[in-house]
Amino acid sequence: MDIIEIQHPSCHARIALQGAQLLEWTPHGCDHSLLWCTPHQYFQPGRAIRGGVPICWPWFNKQGQPSHGFARTERWSLCAQETLSDRVIVTLELKDSEHTRELWPHSFHLRLTLSLGHECQIDLNIDCQATNTGALHTYLNVGDVQNTLVNGLGLEYFDSLTQQNVKIDSIDTPELNINQAVDRIYTAPSPISLVKSPLFPSAIVVEHQHHQEVVVWNPWREGAHALSDMETESFQKMLCVETASISRPLNKQLSMTLRLAADL
Repeated sequence: MDIIEIQHPSCHARIALQGAQLLEWTPHGCDHSLLWCTPHQYFQPGRAIRGGVPICWPWFNKQGQPSHGFARTERWSLCAQETLSDRVIVTLELKDSEHTRELWPHSFHLRLTLSLGHECQIDLNIDCQATNTGALHTYLNVGDVQNTLVNGLGLEYFDSLTQQNVKIDSIDTPELNINQAVDRIYTAPSPISLVKSPLFPSAIVVEHQHHQEVVVWNPWREGAHALSDMETESFQKMLCVETASISRPLNKQLSMTLRLAADL
């Protein structure tokens, strides 16, 4: 599997050409990648990579087959790269092909721009006339999910595990503490999610743009055991906080910025 590796004074990063998937992003001064990724032995061409930031498109979850769309398993093309004093900018693109039209009979042109430095910004630009949905399926490296808190998710969500809509009766938006399997689509989130993890001295900031929802997912022990590309105890180290547009079609763009709340 072809990987772009970036070594820059501001960060270290790795991007797989399959799926244009950011696998690792470690800003300068940080001992750990802010992204969790499954071990390399699970990497197989044509199979979705679990971890980093998969691009879910042109649909989310099981709205079509394959689950979460085909953009994350297709090979993207590197079309531009620029090195600046404070960051590296990488642009990749994916166009419809005979293979994608077998899965989804529409033309499209995707451009993904990754700006990687002390901050990580991901912009997915979509040129497509057909209705499409998707997500930036961010796997955060939290170290200990049971001691991780998430702020800014809002008071309403759809629980995909119970298939119920939930509205929290509270004046203030509560912090989410993960102590069991969670798969929620928050339908009225704030534009910023703060993830307080014991692995980092500062909160991880996930800033969502051009989105409708934020998804939070962790499979817990039983769910991880059922996944063939995830070691059972890995659930303790990761948490997905995803920039998404699921209930309404994407409007040309989906963007996310990832950073630590303060300098290390």
